[in-house]
This record gives sequence, structure tokens and C-alpha cells, in this order.
Amino acid sequence: MSGGIRSGHVVPVLSNLAANPVGRSFLGPWLEEHLPTLATRFRGSGDLSLLLERTLPLVGLDRAAATREYFRRHSFPEGAQGIAKGLEGLELLGRLGDRLNGA
Repeated sequence: MSGGIRSGHVVPVLSNLAANPVGRSFLGPWLEEHLPTLATRFRGSGDLSLLLERTLPLVGLDRAAATREYFRRHSFPEGAQGIAKGLEGLELLGRLGDRLNGA
């Protein structure tokens, strides 16, 4: 958040962090805290939407209800498409997990 990472590198770095089981447990709460700042930083670039599309399915795996509730309460108009796709991906991963676990 200090600007030490170029804006163009933030999405890949956070996406890779979301793909790591240890990183994703940290990233979910961190994103919720810092999304307003990221929304301002990415304004007009489309990066917020891309970030949310890529990270929400993974960071929400162990906290799906809390993730959905967060986005019901908080609006990010420039990230709306990414939120919708990310939450859809989260739903699909949840269903896949249920099938693999025999539920």
C-alpha cells in the first residue's frame, strides 16, 4: 500500500498470494480492509475488477458466507463485474468441493 509495488504488478502479486493456501487466509481479511484504497488507486484502469475476479474464488473458499456478505454491504462500482465473476467462481468451487467430498 506504500507504493513500493507498481500498480501494474499488484494484481499478479495478490493473485499469486490468493493461490497459496497460507497466503489466502491472510489475503481475505486484508482485501476487505484495503479495498477502498485499492479502488481509488485503480480508478479508471479496470484493475480492481480483474483483481476481484481472480482472487475472490480463492480467498472466499473457507469464508464464503462472510465474503458474500461483505460485498452485499460494500459497493465498488468499478469492480462490479469482477465481483460478480469472482462470486460466481466462488460458488462453482464450493459446489465442486461438495461433489468431491460426497456431499
